[in-house]
Amino acid sequence: MAHLNGATEKLADQDREGARTEIQKARTLVRVVRDMLPVTEVVTAVKDSSGNEVYRDVRRVQDDMIPIFQGLVEMEVVRPIVDARKEQAAVRGVELTDADLIYTSVLVDLSYVERKLARAEALLDEPVAALAQLVLAQTNGIHFRSDEIDDPLVEAQSALRLAERNLADGRIEGARRNLARARVHLETYRGLVGQARAEEVAELERQVTDLAAKIEEPGATERLRSYWHRVTGWLRRESGEAHTTTSGAQGAVPETGPSKGS
Repeated sequence: MAHLNGATEKLADQDREGARTEIQKARTLVRVVRDMLPVTEVVTAVKDSSGNEVYRDVRRVQDDMIPIFQGLVEMEVVRPIVDARKEQAAVRGVELTDADLIYTSVLVDLSYVERKLARAEALLDEPVAALAQLVLAQTNGIHFRSDEIDDPLVEAQSALRLAERNLADGRIEGARRNLARARVHLETYRGLVGQARAEEVAELERQVTDLAAKIEEPGATERLRSYWHRVTGWLRRESGEAHTTTSGAQGAVPETGPSKGS
């Protein structure tokens, strides 16, 4: 992409030789990437009623969509807990209302970019036409994808984090309400997993309920943090398993949560 962008800038500045150099470097890198990608041989054969082969086609297939960036964004939606009085409103903490993980990626359509680079190089004597080919490579050859993942573990993790924050700020009601929300999402998660994990989750639910009643006692913060680490460990263990979202993209997604492709 750096060479593609460089070629575009050079051509926009009427530097055709500089653009040619950048295009050639970009095409060289495309060939290098192609050499590293696996190739699958697909054979199509058709036989007649006697079993004789009447048609055969052999094609070498290579995945052209290459990821150049992958990232993860965690989003939380919270609302204030307000104690409304006649003369003033006291904020008693914040409560989680929703939490999502959003997996993002940037993909390059290698074949498309390769064709546009070749066409741009052939048209360098016509700078406007060559520049148009490079711009097409930049705009149509790059694809942005995001997959929003709903998972009760993500919700429970976020609620525990907010509970700890509220406790640190001395907002006891906010901490209790987020603990209650964490327990609800843990209960949902328990219904989605096998018996062995379900027993672990049930035990954590009991501990969270017990902590809510003792939230003002010494050691509450440490207990909260240990619960957060336990949920995070479960989430990381599951996020290593590939899962297909409804958009058809594949990524590291917790297997238990329903997914929404966007």
